Amino acid sequence: MSQGPATQESNLRTAAEGDEVIDKIGLLRALDAIANKESQFTERFYEIFFARRPDTRDLFGLHGIAEREEMMHETLRSLHALCEQEPWLEGNLIALGHSHGEYGVTQDMYPSFVDALIECTREIVGLSLDHAALASLRQATDAIAGVMSKAGEATAP
Repeated sequence: MSQGPATQESNLRTAAEGDEVIDKIGLLRALDAIANKESQFTERFYEIFFARRPDTRDLFGLHGIAEREEMMHETLRSLHALCEQEPWLEGNLIALGHSHGEYGVTQDMYPSFVDALIECTREIVGLSLDHAALASLRQATDAIAGVMSKAGEATAP
């Protein structure tokens, strides 16, 4: 069955998986809900992430909450750029992946990041998001993490 123009406009291809389609409207709903609670979201995200992966805590060194908020803001900005199919995104993700690899981020850390982001979204945003919005957020975050992980693998010592 062929998709009509309205359906095609509400979907986009991910950067990592050319055959997966992300619901743009669902992703935007998720990002808007997170943005409304971004400071609270960031603080809780890192609690969840460090609990899942205590080995990552040292990678953040002495970064305080302000630096972590900027890191999370960059993640959310990248998700918006994926949604808008911004041409600069892939190059930016590759550069970020290289720098993360240089800092010691390993491929197995990326899925934990994605899982923590989804868990935090469920906890902080709660029932204001439906399954489709959460699924879109997961797909988009997986896509971004996939590009960064692949770039980081090529850079890792």
